[in-house]
Amino acid sequence: MHKAATGANVMTQFQSWIDAVNANNGVIQIALTVFQILITFFGFLLITRKQIHRDRYEERLNQLKKTVDALTVSRNDFAERALALYREHFRSDPDCSEFVEHGHLIYRNGWVNCKDSQGRFYPLSSFTPKIASRYTPPAPKKNHTLPDQQESYADNVKFYLGKTLMDLPLYGLNEVRLHPDEIEITVNLGSYFDFYNTCEYRGYEMAYARRILGKTAVSAKTLPARYGKNNEGLNLFNTSNRFPGIGINTVTILKNVLDDQEPDRDPPMRDFFLMHKRSKQVAEGIGNYHVIPAGSYQPLKDYLDHSDETRAETMKDTVLREFGEEIKDYEEFIDLNTSQLLQNLDRLLDPYFLGIGFEPLNTKTEVLSALILDLEQPKIRALFQGQRHYSQLQTLLDRNNNYEGEIHLCPLNCSTLRQYENDFRSTASMKEIMRILQLEENRAFFHVQNI
Repeated sequence: MHKAATGANVMTQFQSWIDAVNANNGVIQIALTVFQILITFFGFLLITRKQIHRDRYEERLNQLKKTVDALTVSRNDFAERALALYREHFRSDPDCSEFVEHGHLIYRNGWVNCKDSQGRFYPLSSFTPKIASRYTPPAPKKNHTLPDQQESYADNVKFYLGKTLMDLPLYGLNEVRLHPDEIEITVNLGSYFDFYNTCEYRGYEMAYARRILGKTAVSAKTLPARYGKNNEGLNLFNTSNRFPGIGINTVTILKNVLDDQEPDRDPPMRDFFLMHKRSKQVAEGIGNYHVIPAGSYQPLKDYLDHSDETRAETMKDTVLREFGEEIKDYEEFIDLNTSQLLQNLDRLLDPYFLGIGFEPLNTKTEVLSALILDLEQPKIRALFQGQRHYSQLQTLLDRNNNYEGEIHLCPLNCSTLRQYENDFRSTASMKEIMRILQLEENRAFFHVQNI
């Protein structure tokens, strides 16, 4: 009897539950429907959020490509805008009057066309700067204009645009001091990416403002890296606000070339300089006219005997390396490791220091120099396979053209120098060298014809 009653109670309770479910079926359906709507809504939000992030990433990537393309095509236009900015900024500084009046680089008075008390140019070999410190990159900041906002500008350009960038050691300017018979230069030791992220980025920033933002005026709002806090970034002589990596730019002058272009010429010999038309494959200065040899001032301890760790290698070593690579067509860093080649070049090449200044667009340091080679000397002719005629020399140089560009012989006279000084395709350092060579006080020394 008890068991039957218990079973009846269970059935009664189960039936009550069924009745309750049936009675509340509408409420449960509504709850399930609301739950499904919420799941769908939050799923939509998640997908939409991911799509928004993807769209913004694609937009930043596209903007990076457009900006770097603009910087490549219109680099010299941006450089002129930067030059005008610094001319205005330093106009009231009496220590920069030479630059403000006619300079193509930014420098203080006495930094270019500088000579000793006897009126002689300094030999570049005497410049073995003291290493003041090792450069410490600032803590990375999130950059909302780059595809990967956490990575550096150099990493973004290398990874997303496939640019050939190598983070090799590099010297950057620390300070320049003028003494009665000496120019004292000190350097910091850093890397190419340190330069690229703090200096080359300034060119990118200017191109971004013009190409992406559509801003024609320069200001601290559109160019925050260039202006810096309280406009301190405009003070280029305070090198602590960036890593101004050093490039050494040398104009090569060939004396006493037999000019078979004009066989009736009297005398038949003429002087030329080498001009480098840079290719589209180089990392900097694409399509520009430049002097040759030119290259970055880098530590060469693995390749040269260098015993003093407190000083950088002589700046002349960079000229030897670049002369071997760009003019002699030695394989980079391999043939140059042969001491006989280095010693031979060291005995024959003796470049002069013409000055130092900052390039206006990326604010890097440019060292200017000149190399005079007299083809009447057999050892000098041997550098060019014994050739002395213009056509033979040009043919030889044409064979040495490589991915970096073409080399051309140009007449060494005032009209040609003015032409390249005023050509928008010429780099700022080339323009400054062209200006220095044609100064009346320097024409005889460099064998510049006054025509």
